[in-house]
Amino acid sequence: MDKALLTYDEIIDIEHENYEAYFHKALINSKLKNFEIALSNYDLAIKIKPDFEEAYVNRGVILSTLMNPIEALKSFDLAIKFKSNHAIAYNNKGNVLTELSRFDEAIENYKRAVKINPDYADAFNNIALLQLLLGNYEEGWKLFEWRWKGPQKNEFRDFKKPLWLGNEPIKNKTILILAEQGFGDFIQFYRYCILLEKLGAKIIIETPKELTSLIKNQNKSNIIVTKGEPFPEFDFYCPIMSLPLAFKTNIHNIPANLPYIKIDSEKLNFWRSKLIKKKRMKIGIVWSGAQNKETDFNRSLTLSQLSPLFELPVDFYALQKKIRNTDKDYLLHSNNIYDYHEQIEDFSDTAVLISEMDIIISVDTSVAHLAGALDKPLWILLPYVADYRWMIDRIDSPWYPSATLFRQKEINNWDSVVSSIVRSLNSYI
Repeated sequence: MDKALLTYDEIIDIEHENYEAYFHKALINSKLKNFEIALSNYDLAIKIKPDFEEAYVNRGVILSTLMNPIEALKSFDLAIKFKSNHAIAYNNKGNVLTELSRFDEAIENYKRAVKINPDYADAFNNIALLQLLLGNYEEGWKLFEWRWKGPQKNEFRDFKKPLWLGNEPIKNKTILILAEQGFGDFIQFYRYCILLEKLGAKIIIETPKELTSLIKNQNKSNIIVTKGEPFPEFDFYCPIMSLPLAFKTNIHNIPANLPYIKIDSEKLNFWRSKLIKKKRMKIGIVWSGAQNKETDFNRSLTLSQLSPLFELPVDFYALQKKIRNTDKDYLLHSNNIYDYHEQIEDFSDTAVLISEMDIIISVDTSVAHLAGALDKPLWILLPYVADYRWMIDRIDSPWYPSATLFRQKEINNWDSVVSSIVRSLNSYI
């Protein structure tokens, strides 16, 4: 990429008005996450070519990433001004309107996108996620199948055996459940495997390596295949996130018989010997998720942003396996945050640590889902408009009855969320 940047710099040195060179420099810098530089290059391209609709679209995406949704909307509107049938601009505008909690306008823009392009899978997928966010599960789960033609098209696997979406009897049949998306998604929807067992199905569960030990400790009659390994023979298959559709899930019949995850008793003894023996309240804490996740900028914090919490007379236990460089110094100098990340091997270890805590405080990560599945008291820090599974305006979750949701009151303002958690925690001390 560096060589490509040099090439475009050479072109610009010769051709100062080459808007395409600035555009391609912006694309490269965007991939490198040099967002401010990319934004500057898009602006230079637009200065040379004021009707450059593609530059306006990409500029809007970066502005949204930089938490500037109002300017992002203006950029998408300019793209549409210069190209009225720009489906991608309408779709991206819908995303920003969703972030602003302007849901009716968002739906309108998504629908304009699919009217222009009836096969626009990303737009259909976004409609699905918004319907799920609003609790319109019947329509949402159906439209969610568009993910295989849109954001997950590269993950689609076509088997000779039939896809099961709840229409055929599966008693005494073998069904393969396919892993997809993140660890938290897998944990959340693993609950449906219990419903499959009640239907009399024999179950093969494809499982991410990091979750294999945990899932093997559940129902011993299920066959667990670590992702990447060959499958035994099966009669039907179903991606794990299609199970809510197969079971006709609505807001009133979410399977919430918790806990539906068991911990490893041998590992419990091991971790009890490791934990600091103190009488103070034990709080498990997770403040950041995987950096490669597209929406990480909207959900992760630094440890210093949570500093008011650490002034309380309780003990905190870091439950995340990866510590970012920006947090290591804070962690090193803390006197009430205990860190075992180098000793956590997989989620079966994390599950045991969760079981030993009084409360789990977490951003929207797989650890939060695991704590919910274990039915532990769970406090989740959420952005202004959260992921679809947390819905809108609720402080509780029908997916995890033990959870309490702490939401931003305005975009990118975590201070009020942290203050609310401090007040709530004070009432326990």
